[in-house]
Amino acid sequence: RINDTQNPTITCPSNVTQVSDAGVCTAAVTIAVPVTADNCSVASVLNNFNNTNDASGTYPLGLTTVVYTVKDGSNNTTTCSFTVTITDTQNPTIVCPSNVTQVSDAGVCTSAVTIAVPATADNCTVASVLNNFNNTNNASGTYPLGTTTVVYTVTDGSGNINNTCSFTVTVNDTQNPTITCPANKVQVADAGLCTAAATIALPVTADNCSVASVLNNYNNTSNASATYPVGVTTVNYVVTDGSGNTANCSFTVTINDTQNPTIVCPSNVTQTADPGVCTSAVTIAVPATADNCGVASVVNSFNATNDASGTYPLGTTTVTYTVTDIHTNVNSTCSFTVRINDTQNPTITCPSNVTQVADAGVCNAAVTIAVPVTADNCSVASVLNNYNNTNDASGTYPVGTTTVVYTVTDGSGNTANCSFTVTINDTQNPTIVCPSNVTQASGAGVCTAAVTIAVPVTADNCAVSSVVNSFNGTNNASGTYPLGTTTVTYTVTDNHSNVNNTCSFTVTINDTQNPTITCPSNVAQAAGAGVCTAAVTIAVPVTADNCSVASVVNNFNGTNNASGTYPLGLTTVNYVVTDGSGNTANRSFTVTINDTQNPTITCPSNVSQVADAGVCTAAVTIAVPVTADNCSVASVLNNFNNTNDASGTYPLGLTTVNYTVTDGSGNTANCSFTVTI
Repeated sequence: RINDTQNPTITCPSNVTQVSDAGVCTAAVTIAVPVTADNCSVASVLNNFNNTNDASGTYPLGLTTVVYTVKDGSNNTTTCSFTVTITDTQNPTIVCPSNVTQVSDAGVCTSAVTIAVPATADNCTVASVLNNFNNTNNASGTYPLGTTTVVYTVTDGSGNINNTCSFTVTVNDTQNPTITCPANKVQVADAGLCTAAATIALPVTADNCSVASVLNNYNNTSNASATYPVGVTTVNYVVTDGSGNTANCSFTVTINDTQNPTIVCPSNVTQTADPGVCTSAVTIAVPATADNCGVASVVNSFNATNDASGTYPLGTTTVTYTVTDIHTNVNSTCSFTVRINDTQNPTITCPSNVTQVADAGVCNAAVTIAVPVTADNCSVASVLNNYNNTNDASGTYPVGTTTVVYTVTDGSGNTANCSFTVTINDTQNPTIVCPSNVTQASGAGVCTAAVTIAVPVTADNCAVSSVVNSFNGTNNASGTYPLGTTTVTYTVTDNHSNVNNTCSFTVTINDTQNPTITCPSNVAQAAGAGVCTAAVTIAVPVTADNCSVASVVNNFNGTNNASGTYPLGLTTVNYVVTDGSGNTANRSFTVTINDTQNPTITCPSNVSQVADAGVCTAAVTIAVPVTADNCSVASVLNNFNNTNDASGTYPLGLTTVNYTVTDGSGNTANCSFTVTI
């Protein structure tokens, strides 16, 4: 036996260094085949990377040691090794968030900003992401006013860096500053001037960032203290912050002119009226005026101008001057008088005499009197008449003639007189209102009535002379009136012989007394033989009335005689008497017809019958008995079974059956027969 103890030989390929493939953290590496030899034969060549004879494949980042083992046919082995190094030269990538623009937070000059995380990637791994704002991976935070550029730097596990990603954070100040103006200023003008030096407090301002300027529109400075004119000046302040935001406020400076103007009036004037007129042309001196600012107007109460000269009326005129300055301050205490005197008498012409009839229903007349014609060189003070002491003599005048005197007085006490007459005639008829129609019942037991008539109501615009009626020729129509309707007419005459005879009324006497009636006595009578009625003779009733009886009727036969054939039993007969006025009375009596006749009955024949087979009784049929009555049969009963049919089961031997018949009035009759079994 020959053994092979010689190891085979193997030479590995050289070490390999290669960059990772694009976009991944590995690399596809092609490895050369190792060189092997053996004195006999090579059985296998295997590497520890993929356990094949070819170490080519995808290698991870870093250094991988590959060991080859060669084995010959006798299992002798030899190893060799080499390295495969994969390096990462690819930079990581980063995408920054979009630029951010945000307003500052309320009341501060910064803004809390939330920044989105940047998007990063690497073919292998990202080691760190840092920003230059806060040196962390999250750029969120409080940013100052203005624009901040934020740069993100990303580094991978191999130290590759890409720092080109950046974005901006802009914080804008949109908040207006605040300003509070000083209070409104009210001040009087300086003595003797039309202005005032006013000291104004500074406005209070604030801003979340900073105030740039504060200016007012009055003197374009930050201090509005200055000399202000009389009147109201509106001062407006504008505050501007560092970002150009503004706010404004305003206040007023009011300078009041409280100094009154002065005025001195001319002296009082006394002057006589001009010839032939009641006025006088007067020339008035101009008043002296002054004011610290300026006089706006000087007006007098006489002609509303600044010159009181003019034509003045009779009497004393007080003229008041009112001076007003340009700021409406007034001094109206200046006044003087102008007196004009008059001595001429007035004139008067009375209206014509008046004749008129009295007004309807009264003994006088409302008279409208024309106004007298008056005149005076100045003025009429009063026009009075002696009738009603007014300037209008119109009024209510009595029948007859009245003399009216007018007196006219002018404003200076001068007078004149005139007179006229007013005659009122009475042409009106008197009026009369008759008493109401009278309706009365006749006196007891008679067909007339004593009637008391009310006195008619009369009237006249002046006075009534006489009142006469057609019933008894006096002014009182009371008396005894007959049954029926009497028309009474009254005639009235006034004291001026005017007549009205159209008034009338009626007196109606009604008969309201019922007639009387006395009926005959009640009647009781037996029915006629063999019948159920009776012929009855009734006496005539006795009647009477205060006037007259019209009819007497009974309810039995509708006549005044109740005699006739009456039925069995009680009949109530009612008589009604009616008088000529329809008054009625009624009375009644009874007619009683009694049935005293017994009914009749005939029994069936005696019966003899053998007992029914096998029993000691027999069923027997009995004929009905024959009955009759002048009125009516009420019942037919037997003593065997207490019915009207004696048929039934009879016992052995002789039975006597008795029938009793009863009529409607209780009259009875009997009969009997025997039943022998």
